[in-house]
Amino acid sequence: MMRVLVGILLCFVATAAACVSAGNAAGPRPMSLAEVIDAQINAKGGIRWAKDRPLATGDFKGTAPTSTGQEGAHTEYTIISGARCVGRKLEYRVTLAMLPSQSWFVPELRRSPSDSARTLRHEQTHFDLSEVYARKIRRSFAEMYDPCGQTEAALQAASDGFIRDEALEQLRYDEETNHGRTVAPQSDWDKKVAGWLDALGKYGQ
Repeated sequence: MMRVLVGILLCFVATAAACVSAGNAAGPRPMSLAEVIDAQINAKGGIRWAKDRPLATGDFKGTAPTSTGQEGAHTEYTIISGARCVGRKLEYRVTLAMLPSQSWFVPELRRSPSDSARTLRHEQTHFDLSEVYARKIRRSFAEMYDPCGQTEAALQAASDGFIRDEALEQLRYDEETNHGRTVAPQSDWDKKVAGWLDALGKYGQ
């Protein structure tokens, strides 16, 4: 199971300095948009999605609730989307990260190599599916016509729609795979999500 915490950071020419700088012109160097978002991720102890850094059972540091239902694990994650205009150019960054302290793994599954691997595979595809939608948000920003002529509400809507779609797709994934317990649908989803990631490869961060 996955649950998203969304952060939106939208800045415009008139307010960009306040958004990305903790000081004034005479103070420290203003932080870039990437640095601001990275600082938020680091403050949460987040593990950023990376192709060469799959999730491990040790990343799930939270305590499983007494009753977990059908869930063998829970992955809490955040997508932070930021954009600002510098002149007529839109700068943007969209970062996905797993939050270890709020993610948990049922203890009994950790003791069974086969159950642990199956559950971890299911959670990894959840995480990969989130990255698919992070890439869709990046593509939306990259392809937006006259983004700096848009209102703040319009720029935020560019992210919000994908976040809603992502939540629905995550639910469908859990339903069709029975939370990773049904082998064939799980394999189908693994391949499908991998294909979507490849198709959106140019929008990887």
